[in-house]
Amino acid sequence: TAWKAVSDTVTLTVLLISFHFPTRHSAAPRFPARFVYKINQTNAPAPTGKPVTTIAHNTSATSVYISWKPPPPDTILGEFLGYRITYRTRDRHPDDVKEIYIRDSTVESHEIHNLETYTQYLVSIQVFNPEGLGPPTTVLVMTDEGVPTKPRNLSVLEITSTTIRISWLEPEKRNGVIHGYRVYYVYQNQTLLHLPILKNDAAQNSVFYYTLTNLKPYTDYRIIVTAFTLKYDGEPSEVSLRTDVGGPSPPKVVNLTCHSLDTLFFSWRIPRVYHASIDFYIVNYRNLEYDDAHEIRISANASIVETSMVIPNLTTNSAYEVKVRGATVSTVNPKKVVLGTYCEPIKITLRANCEQYQPPPLRHNPYVDQELVILAGIVIGCFSLLLIILAIVLWRKCFHATYDADDQRPSERTDHKPVQSNGWKTSCDSNGIVQTSIPSEEYINGQQQAMIDRFHR
Repeated sequence: TAWKAVSDTVTLTVLLISFHFPTRHSAAPRFPARFVYKINQTNAPAPTGKPVTTIAHNTSATSVYISWKPPPPDTILGEFLGYRITYRTRDRHPDDVKEIYIRDSTVESHEIHNLETYTQYLVSIQVFNPEGLGPPTTVLVMTDEGVPTKPRNLSVLEITSTTIRISWLEPEKRNGVIHGYRVYYVYQNQTLLHLPILKNDAAQNSVFYYTLTNLKPYTDYRIIVTAFTLKYDGEPSEVSLRTDVGGPSPPKVVNLTCHSLDTLFFSWRIPRVYHASIDFYIVNYRNLEYDDAHEIRISANASIVETSMVIPNLTTNSAYEVKVRGATVSTVNPKKVVLGTYCEPIKITLRANCEQYQPPPLRHNPYVDQELVILAGIVIGCFSLLLIILAIVLWRKCFHATYDADDQRPSERTDHKPVQSNGWKTSCDSNGIVQTSIPSEEYINGQQQAMIDRFHR
């Protein structure tokens, strides 16, 4: 006896066949031996064709665009349900992918967003039907350059009165090819740019160094460093600081005279330019017969305008050269003293009874302020020019009227016709000029009428 049962499903067919064989020694029935065959059978297989990529490029620093053409219809092998897109960065594991299902077979392009900046991606496209996915088409596409992050570890290495030396590391995320760095510095609401620093010229063991020069002493600066690519300037790193003090300008000498047989009296005024404070004065003097000089350091205070001292232990009948300069303690390194410029050296001869002699003229008159002299000269010149212009105007106004009156004198008339005498006696000389006499009141009235006529003209 044999029996057969067949069961069909959508995806597979199960064929169950059972056979019963009697034993040789016994007619008693035994359990039949069954053979089961399971046959996997689908209505249609998975697609065999794959899409053809037509375009793949970035659209920004965080997105890419891809377009394709579907495979031939005879390779779909069933109902065409749509596309599956997978993408991952090139350096990651193949299983670490993200996927996008497009359940529309008519779509032939897609833009992927939220990607990493300036990164290579492997993008794969597959078609799928009810039975599964077809083979993938894979392309390599890279996102565009973006804005570099700020340089790391911006540090100040050295500060002087006119220079600042700084260092930094490259940004954590370059987001492109770094072509160099720009260094800006801001002071007194002015922003200045030092020339771009090329990457290869500045790097030393992955550390970048730069020195800003020609700065102003004791001035607040804000330094900004940015990386830049061909397209973008990066985020800034900033540091604020103040340059060190500079040396004071030369003091103004007030007096250098003999004080006794072996001393000199020396006085000077505070330097015109100094920063923060004046902490010391250094007086330098030497005997002109020797090369060695001596120095005396005295404490100073910026509130004291004039300082005096006596230089002791000198030699009578010897010529000396004396000069002085100011000094300020550094604000960056309190152990450092920033020296100023010496005044012009002054020479004097120490002799017996020298107090009876007039001191030699100083090469530099401390009381002469050149700016005030120039200003006074300009004011005097302008005032003199104003007086000259005023005098010319008055002269023309006052004397021009007199010249006009003289032009109308009777003796200069060209018309020699007899003048009516109005009853007064008239006579003519040999030249034909009429001579007559008129009353004084009539002459005065005539002059007044002439002035009125000129005024109305």
